[in-house]
Amino acid sequence: MVRLTNDETAYLAVKKCSLRTAPFIQNSAGSMNVLFVCGREPEYIRNEIILKALRQQGHVIEITDSHRSYLLRHLRLVWKFITRYRRHDVVVVGFYGYLLVFLARLFSRRPLIFDAYLSTYNTLCFDRRRFAPNSIVGRTAVWLDMLACQVADVVIVATRARVGFSGASP
Repeated sequence: MVRLTNDETAYLAVKKCSLRTAPFIQNSAGSMNVLFVCGREPEYIRNEIILKALRQQGHVIEITDSHRSYLLRHLRLVWKFITRYRRHDVVVVGFYGYLLVFLARLFSRRPLIFDAYLSTYNTLCFDRRRFAPNSIVGRTAVWLDMLACQVADVVIVATRARVGFSGASP
C-alpha cells in the first residue's frame, strides 16, 4: 500500500498490476495523457484533489459534468465519453464512479485507476438506511461495489479497512 498525498489520507490497493504490466507510470515521451472521468461534479473536494495531482504529472483530458440530476449527469457523461474519447495512457475514474468504471473498461484497454472512496452498499444500507443489507438492492449494491473494484487495475480507497471490502488485495 502506498500513501498518495499528505493532504488526503488515501491508499492504493494494487492488484493485477506490476511494473511490468503498468505502462501508466510514464509513456515514451516522458509524460502522461490521463483521461479523467467522475460521477460527481469536478468541484467535489475529492475530485479536486485528484485532478490537482494529475495535472502536476501530465496532460489531463477531463470528462466531467456538474448537472444536479444524477441520471442526467450520467447520461451526459456517457455521451461526452463516447464523443470526446481521445488517445490516453491511463484512465482515472474519480468519485463517484462505480457505474463509470464499466464504461471506461468497455472503451479503453489502458490501465484503469478507480477511486472507490465511498461504497454504494454502505451508503444505501447503513448510512441512509434505505434498504436492508440482505435485500435485493443491498446484495446488488455490494456486488456492484466489488465488481467495479475487480474491473479496475488500481483501486484507491480512503482507509485500510476499505482495502478488504474493495475486492482488491493490498
